Amino acid sequence: MSIFLRLSLGFLALVLIVVLLGGYSIWRLDDLNHIAHTLSTENSRIILLSDEIGDMLISQAEFESKYLISGDAAFLQQYRQTAGILEKRLAGLRTLVRNRESRSLVASFQRRYSLYQAESTERIESAKGRLALESGPEASSISVGALVSLMKRIGERSKAEMQSSLERAEVIGTKTVQVTFLITGLAVALGLLIASVNAKTINQPVLSLVQGTKRIEQGEYAPPLDIESPPEIRDLASSFNSMCERLRQLDQMKADFVSHISHELRTPLTSILAATELLLQKGADTPPDKLQQRLTIVRNESKRLTEMVNTLLDLSRLEAGMVEYNLKEQDLKASLQCSCSAMQPLAEEKGVELMLDLPEQPLQAFMDREKTEQVVINLLGNALKFTPEGGRIIISGRLCDREGNGAQKAVEVSVKDTGCGIDPEDLECIFDKFRKGRGSGTGLGLAIARHLIEAQEGKIWVNSEIGKGSRFSFTLPSA
Repeated sequence: MSIFLRLSLGFLALVLIVVLLGGYSIWRLDDLNHIAHTLSTENSRIILLSDEIGDMLISQAEFESKYLISGDAAFLQQYRQTAGILEKRLAGLRTLVRNRESRSLVASFQRRYSLYQAESTERIESAKGRLALESGPEASSISVGALVSLMKRIGERSKAEMQSSLERAEVIGTKTVQVTFLITGLAVALGLLIASVNAKTINQPVLSLVQGTKRIEQGEYAPPLDIESPPEIRDLASSFNSMCERLRQLDQMKADFVSHISHELRTPLTSILAATELLLQKGADTPPDKLQQRLTIVRNESKRLTEMVNTLLDLSRLEAGMVEYNLKEQDLKASLQCSCSAMQPLAEEKGVELMLDLPEQPLQAFMDREKTEQVVINLLGNALKFTPEGGRIIISGRLCDREGNGAQKAVEVSVKDTGCGIDPEDLECIFDKFRKGRGSGTGLGLAIARHLIEAQEGKIWVNSEIGKGSRFSFTLPSA
């Protein structure tokens, strides 16, 4: 699992916990809000209305009694006003009551109050002096006290519901706090666990890479690192292993180079030193033919040393990008013929047949002629070095499709020999610097050839088979 996916899943897990906590909290807060709304708009209002209705019942009964006793119309007016207000309060109470038992109590009160109201109206209509007093409120089948008591039951019922709601709100609040602490603790624990796992799976491989880097710094090349880690770090470890192997190969190449250069330098220097000492010892007594021979040795070996030094300098300049190229449309056939003519004497001296296999149509390439001829001569020199007497070297050229872009053409040049071939394990690194085949030399010729061809936007490669020869090929952009 990648680092990005690990971190994303961990983050999503924490977000999910936070969302769950938020959803639970909102649900509980909605319950508390509903309870608060019920307490403020229903229960408290029911209690207030029940108290007001009870007081109005008593007032209504008093106004009725005063009217029946005194016959004063003002008391009758107050009686009727109180009855009207009580009816409104009762209608409001009916809309507020939602509990089944409370609704039943309100309905019972409504029936009894209606009966009481009918009897009271009948008494008022038939009231006549003291006879009316005797048949007043005391003679009613529905007592005011019973109605007040029933209304008090409604208020007490609402108070009980209010208390229950308050207790329920307290329970919800306590439980919400507990759940919030629990989920928060779970989120913290999960976050620490995710951080610990990610740190372990990332930190340990990185420490292994750091230790491996320190070992390389000390010149130690440990075995390849096998790290169980996210893909990104596995890729990094793979690149690190490749780098270690490449550095080890470079160290080995440097050691081989020092060994080869030491050998290559020692031989000409020894020859020059020996010839010089003989000249110094014999002096004027040296026969002319011997003198000529020894001076020739000094000249040839000096030229050989100069050649090696120039090759090293050329490679250094190529790698530093200090070589200028005169790229323009050139006749590649003419360039190949010139290179072949330059190497023809060496081929004849060794008894190797050197042939050109070129098409009739022109081979116009966008190239630096001098650099291209240097590459061809280098390839011919290597071919002559490894091709035995009686062998054959063929230089060919043709038009082909440019790799990666079939719409454009390229010119392909091949140098094929019938020599000993190249070992398969050397094929992949044959163009690396300081890599040598079976012959002598610095091992820089093919590395220089690759630089020169790639700088002209071309490509160079080799195919070889042991005992059957090699075929070095390169391409250049077609003009």
